[in-house]
Amino acid sequence: MPEVVAPQPRRPRRLRLAIAACGLSLLGVCVIVWYVQSVTRDLATQAAMSKAASMSVALQKFRSLYTSEVVERVRVHGISTTHDYQEQSASIPLPATLTILLGEQMSAVQHGGAVRLYSSHPFPGRQPAGPQDDFERTALRSLQEDPTRPYYQVVDQDGTSVVRYATADLMRPSCVACHNAHPDSPKRDWRAGDVRGALAVTVDVDPFAAAAAADISGLIALLLTMAVVGSGGFILMMTFQQRRADRDAEIRARQQRMSEENAELVMALRRADNRQRALDEHAIVSMADTDGKIVYANDKFCEINDYQQEELLGHPHRIVNPDAHAPELRLIWQTISTGNTWSGEVKNQRKDGSPYWAQTTIVPYRNETRQIEKYVIIQTDVSAIRVTEERMRAAYAELKEFSDLVVDRELRMIELKQEVNALTTELGRAARYDVEQETDATEDPDDRQSGRSDTEQRES
Repeated sequence: MPEVVAPQPRRPRRLRLAIAACGLSLLGVCVIVWYVQSVTRDLATQAAMSKAASMSVALQKFRSLYTSEVVERVRVHGISTTHDYQEQSASIPLPATLTILLGEQMSAVQHGGAVRLYSSHPFPGRQPAGPQDDFERTALRSLQEDPTRPYYQVVDQDGTSVVRYATADLMRPSCVACHNAHPDSPKRDWRAGDVRGALAVTVDVDPFAAAAAADISGLIALLLTMAVVGSGGFILMMTFQQRRADRDAEIRARQQRMSEENAELVMALRRADNRQRALDEHAIVSMADTDGKIVYANDKFCEINDYQQEELLGHPHRIVNPDAHAPELRLIWQTISTGNTWSGEVKNQRKDGSPYWAQTTIVPYRNETRQIEKYVIIQTDVSAIRVTEERMRAAYAELKEFSDLVVDRELRMIELKQEVNALTTELGRAARYDVEQETDATEDPDDRQSGRSDTEQRES
């Protein structure tokens, strides 16, 4: 038989491949982290812009409401509206003046933000007058060209990224006559729909970015951990394969069989995992509000409890759990009401009164304000498992009892054999019973013949 020559080790090449694969995996994780951070920044900018748009709409609505519900009503009582209302009695501020004052107050309490209403035709004495920087001038020109399209930019302001968002301040029909007739008005030929200025809102992006970064920090840590563990596992696998390649043919064949068995085990585990996921897709799911009333129940929940959905919705969850006031269930409620997840087995009751056991996980669901809004209850029927466990315990107890009986019987047989040997010795006979039945197997044949002759002489 020809000699089997083991292949030469290829450690340097495999080591280079392992290092290259680890490097690629780490590079991939870095790319993912960079992409997630970039997307997070974009989302933070979009959130800040959405907030600026909402503030702009709110201010415009406030201004319209002030005009229709305050200015129009007090005017019939002889109260005038003017920009210098503080110097005149029986007067209130103009809608634009009140908007400017409101913007100043909002700017004072909003970190990194500002609200400003400005015009290219400001009333005399109003400070600051007109556009103050390139953004305000560019925004005003853009809004004059297209009043329906907001103008915005994302800029760095004092080392902070902010969204500057401007919308057109249109001349309303109810304001045309007042502005054209007011003695201090800088422009007397206003028409309804003219762009008389812009409402600019500035919102800081950094708080939104910080909140988003805090949310994804766990994901980034998980990705890095997976990359490190995966790289270490890959290197260990390559090292193991290299050692296996250096062994002789018999060991390689044996390891090949082990590898095939391991592959079958991995496939079996994967099939089991697929079955588990399929089981999860058909879990018993329900939801309850903070008062414990059912707001959702899937078909499997209705099927196992023998209820229709309309019989469950709006009813307390204890409809399937009559022991809701037991101490352990009060402990469950204390756990989930504080925002923590609870998991364990719960004894439920069907509509007909028959019980069943369910492996239960209760997860509190929080809303945007971090308040608990409802509870998600995911259950799996484990009644059959509990029955099997009880049977196994009973079978084990029965088997142990039988084993104890067998041991006692064997010990008794040994004792009887010893008593018989003792009696035969007293009567002058050679004992032929060996407790362990090994003497006959190990004794020399000549010795046995000599012993038999001595015994016959003594008997004669």
